[in-house]
Amino acid sequence: MAKKKRPIRVGIIGCGNISLRHLDAAVSAEEAKLVACCDINKDRARAAAKKYGIRAYRSYRRMIRRGRLDAVHICLPHYQHTAVANYCLMKKLHILSEKPMATTLEGAELTVRYAEVMKKKYGVVLQYREGAPAPLVREALASGRLGKLLSVRSVLALPAAPLGDEWRGSPTKEGGGILLDEGVQVFDLVGSLVGSTPVSVSCSLAHRGEGAAELEDTAEGLVVFENGVRYSF
Repeated sequence: MAKKKRPIRVGIIGCGNISLRHLDAAVSAEEAKLVACCDINKDRARAAAKKYGIRAYRSYRRMIRRGRLDAVHICLPHYQHTAVANYCLMKKLHILSEKPMATTLEGAELTVRYAEVMKKKYGVVLQYREGAPAPLVREALASGRLGKLLSVRSVLALPAAPLGDEWRGSPTKEGGGILLDEGVQVFDLVGSLVGSTPVSVSCSLAHRGEGAAELEDTAEGLVVFENGVRYSF
């Protein structure tokens, strides 16, 4: 009889709104055991800990030292993703991070290198590619039932996001507007459908909403893939 594997011990870094989905997922996963959470806001951390029956911390470094963790979920503001992910990888932890990977290309590439060197799993939450009906479309394309794919077009329209948190709207902290915050989900979905590497990109960014803003709320562009598919967004 095969020996049953022990559950993966999971800690959640950041207890803001998005963390609720990660907490629920970690609790419901049979192969995982949610053991700890942390947030610099002690009330938020304690509330989450009480709800899920886990240990609360204010420091992710202390949580890692004391929690005997195998993996962490990063649910932090964009600008903190790179430093926290790299620290966790150096501590030999697997990571599931909220998007975006980083606020810069260099930051994203650095974290990927850390994961490769440490031989740890590093995943980013990009759920559009698995949401209905994406898998059905991907299978139909792969089977040839839809013929040859020539072009793709996407339109993403969202209400203006409230600035609430101090890091929202900052070029250095949020890193980007609609393109980085939500557009990345659509790009990942399209890439999974096209199944090829982009070879050229042209894009224009603008702020067309009310009030002053340093980040774009409108993005339009064209991506050409190696297989000849043209994608306009």
